Amino acid sequence: MNQLCNSLPHSTITLLLITILLFGCKKDPCKDVDCLNGGTCIDGTCQCAAGFEGSECDTESRQALIGTYDVVETCGQQQFEYEITIEEHPSDVTRILITNIGDFNITASAVLNGNLITIDSTQQSGYSVSGSGTLGQPLVIDYTLTTTAQQTLTCTMECTKRP
Repeated sequence: MNQLCNSLPHSTITLLLITILLFGCKKDPCKDVDCLNGGTCIDGTCQCAAGFEGSECDTESRQALIGTYDVVETCGQQQFEYEITIEEHPSDVTRILITNIGDFNITASAVLNGNLITIDSTQQSGYSVSGSGTLGQPLVIDYTLTTTAQQTLTCTMECTKRP
């Protein structure tokens, strides 16, 4: 190594050292970033696993939805008012449980994906429901209801969360 250094002009060695200092020591942008719940740091920012959000992936996405809602529903040619509850699914952070769909005490599981809710096809007490919704104020859920008499209705729930 000494022979190499002795054979190079000082200006070349200086240039080499400056190059190493400027370009050879990049700081890891993820060094001080702690992503929780399966999140991954990319270029200093947490990319959260499904079901989580926040700068450190420390918040369950579904938490903002949990609660009781007043519903104004249009189903067929009629309008109804009732309430639903949205609760945590017991085993999956990307899912919620919606209780009292159609004011028939039907409980269905639904998956959250970004701003969308997709209700699993559910059959209870002779009724069948499935559908989807968009997060917002109000929360709007379109679903199909098949009644015990095999009548199929397209319904829209506008859901306003109670304080």
